[in-house]
Amino acid sequence: MPDEAERETRDEGAGKVRDRPRTNYPQVPPWVEQSLSGIGLALSPSIEALIDRAFMRRQAEGSG
Repeated sequence: MPDEAERETRDEGAGKVRDRPRTNYPQVPPWVEQSLSGIGLALSPSIEALIDRAFMRRQAEGSG
């Protein structure tokens, strides 16, 4: 359940970042399952390429 600050942020229009699937499970301690939005999934190949590049650079420098 969103707290007051989250509601205010969402009401101001900045909550679009939070528009992703979210499932709440009522238990103690609280457990929330979240997943990436379509935009987040679309960025996956770019992020993977950056990670690969970082590993290749590290190996090329001899510290890998």
